[in-house]
Amino acid sequence: MTTAPAKPPKNKQRKKKGPVLDENGCIVVPPPRTVGNRDQFGRLNYLYQLGMFHTMQGPAGISPVLARRYVANLDAISKKTKCSVRPNAKRTICKRCKQLLVPMRTCSYELAGRTGRNGRSTPKNETLVVRCTCGEAKRFNVGADKNHRTFDERPGNILDT
Repeated sequence: MTTAPAKPPKNKQRKKKGPVLDENGCIVVPPPRTVGNRDQFGRLNYLYQLGMFHTMQGPAGISPVLARRYVANLDAISKKTKCSVRPNAKRTICKRCKQLLVPMRTCSYELAGRTGRNGRSTPKNETLVVRCTCGEAKRFNVGADKNHRTFDERPGNILDT
């Protein structure tokens, strides 16, 4: 009698691969292949462009009111759909009146130096103050760290789609 060769069992256990680690010991996660809510991001982009267009048309007529309404809609849609607006776009919107901050048209800039202990202003203490026409002021610390880069300015953090 001849015997058939032994077959390996079907449910043979495979070795599980561990997580991929980089040189710092952090787990490397592959980036997503697609962006969720692509149509929502398109809507947000279009509303921002409409707001900028009507802001640049000038103070005559209904344009400033429309521009603020488009930006308010942008803010509401981004909150309801949980689609985050990029920080550099958020910096151009007034939180109080929802107006786009355009230099010399809807806002003014000034460099304010905070005085130290000795009463002098140093470059490390300088603050950029952006004042909207409604009176709201945004302050950005510009003198503290020259090499500071925001999350979306660092290489490798934002995917191009």
